[in-house]
Amino acid sequence: MALYLIDKKYADLSLELALKDESSKVVLVQDGVYLDLSALEGKEIYYIEEDAKSRGVKNLPEAYKKISYEELIDLMVAEAVYNFI
Repeated sequence: MALYLIDKKYADLSLELALKDESSKVVLVQDGVYLDLSALEGKEIYYIEEDAKSRGVKNLPEAYKKISYEELIDLMVAEAVYNFI
């Protein structure tokens, strides 16, 4: 399995790769909480609660899982990580 850490800056490349990877899990970090991930339907998608809160983003889909940075570390230990931050 692979964990894709995605920010807005490299979103095009990272989302394209995550879409092609059947085992991908996506974590939206920093400005990544602004991204539209409708193309990744069916993938596990997480977002950092602190990042969404500090940016005033409140309308993320219910299917996205809210996590803390501490929980992100746990995911990073358990998965291969591709960093697009």
